Amino acid sequence: MTRFLAMKKILLLFLGAVVLVSCTDEDDNGNIIGIETETNSYFLRSSSDGTSIGEVILENNGDNTITINILVEEPNFEEALQVHLHAATAAEGGPELLTLNNVDPETGISSTTFSSWNDGTEAVYEQLMIIDGYIDVHFPEEGGIYAFSDIGFNELTGTSQVYNFIPLNNSEVEGTITLEKRLDNTTLVTVNLTNPSPSAQYAAFIYEDNALDGVNSLFQFGNFNESVSYTQLESFSEGTEITFDELLIIDGHIKLFETINGVTTEIANADIGNNLLTENSEEYTVIAQNDSGIDGSILVQERINGEAILTITLYGFDSETTYSVVLFTGEMESTEEASTVISLNPIDGANGVSMTNLSSTEDLEMGFDTFTGFDGHVRIISTEDNLIVASGNIGLNAE
Repeated sequence: MTRFLAMKKILLLFLGAVVLVSCTDEDDNGNIIGIETETNSYFLRSSSDGTSIGEVILENNGDNTITINILVEEPNFEEALQVHLHAATAAEGGPELLTLNNVDPETGISSTTFSSWNDGTEAVYEQLMIIDGYIDVHFPEEGGIYAFSDIGFNELTGTSQVYNFIPLNNSEVEGTITLEKRLDNTTLVTVNLTNPSPSAQYAAFIYEDNALDGVNSLFQFGNFNESVSYTQLESFSEGTEITFDELLIIDGHIKLFETINGVTTEIANADIGNNLLTENSEEYTVIAQNDSGIDGSILVQERINGEAILTITLYGFDSETTYSVVLFTGEMESTEEASTVISLNPIDGANGVSMTNLSSTEDLEMGFDTFTGFDGHVRIISTEDNLIVASGNIGLNAE
């Protein structure tokens, strides 16, 4: 693929040399004066998955004209592809500013030299370098977008952050959220799904807080085209501006919803920003009590912001019974009376799991470091008879 693109560049350089000779001049002594060109290039990205499939090269010819070359890798088209330069970003869509020459179906090359926009106003190379614009390559007669390239201030810097969806409710849909920084510090958000249902509709939103606690929606991403959604993000729905750098430290998460036959279900989520997990974690053992036959594990995972996810997994539980989970002071074997520290989320009867976000409040300091260094234990209690069915030492009391 790289060799293929290199061959195209050689061909374009040859064509450029021909143009250069035809645009030369002579000085007073009859010597030929050449015109130096200034160039800038951008990735051409597939509309189906966002991967790079070619290149866009802008050239300042030095004679008040501009050349835009489009190089599409491994072309295999039945007919020529149309090319246009638009205002705004490719994720937003905008009015057409310039019609470019078609992409040749055999060579994958489009080359256009111009000096004015479609409306007749002068096109200046320096303005093109800072334009709020994009180029799209599409099939003729509204056949759909094949590829796009954001240019000017919309150019992607190469700085990005990827988050992975965690499937919920037995969903088989997985995917990623990719944040990419533009030159103006706004963000291209690409949501890419794996195993989506062709009969379903999907919608993704940014919410406040972590995925366990957050309920307030901040922003809805763009519509999905099959398995991919592209969104230009520079402000939330109520108008608050948000930069790429701020997104990396946001207290937020992303939810993915699936709608089938009018029924909407949350099928995946992903913590983002400061809610992202670090590599630090601790695991403790849950031991059966009062001949319950119930045991399990306690996993605590650190977030970037110092908070933590506490996951309790039980085995041998009764799915028809409701279990509460409480953090107490002291060791579980101690004969001294223990004090309640905090009530955790109850056990889910469907899977035997309790998940709680550990964070500090006005009355209690709690997080990863606090929990892992705490003198305490966790009790699993059957709410039917208030019987302790399992418990586990944590922090300083763990073996």
